[in-house]
Amino acid sequence: MPRNFTVSACQYIVTEINTFEDFITKVRILLNKSQGADVVIFPELFTIELFTLLKKWQERPISHLTLIDQFTDAYKQLFQQEAKERGQFIIAGSHLEQTGADRYENVAHIWGPDGEHYAHSKTHIFPAETGLVYSGRR
Repeated sequence: MPRNFTVSACQYIVTEINTFEDFITKVRILLNKSQGADVVIFPELFTIELFTLLKKWQERPISHLTLIDQFTDAYKQLFQQEAKERGQFIIAGSHLEQTGADRYENVAHIWGPDGEHYAHSKTHIFPAETGLVYSGRR
């Protein structure tokens, strides 16, 4: 028998933040608004906001965006925990991650309510991404 399936698509406004806790607060506000949805979707590269945590971020070249990789473990831990606690599937946008020596990919992550995790690297990058990230292999 068919069942209804509810999806919540979040609009994330990237702003300057002062701590990773500020990022967590913004994420949880959107997750709270998505209560009851089976699947919650965050936008591609919304974690670019973490770049504003770097010193003198306004003066840095765009090539320094890959430095947000330092937040990868905390990002993954946050969304795994939230998916389990809320009993939802969370498609946590995508995040720039180091996948090899001097190799960064735009990786999408999905967490399920029982803790399962799936990742997929973007395989068709835009011209603006060339030189910053590589096309995915997974």
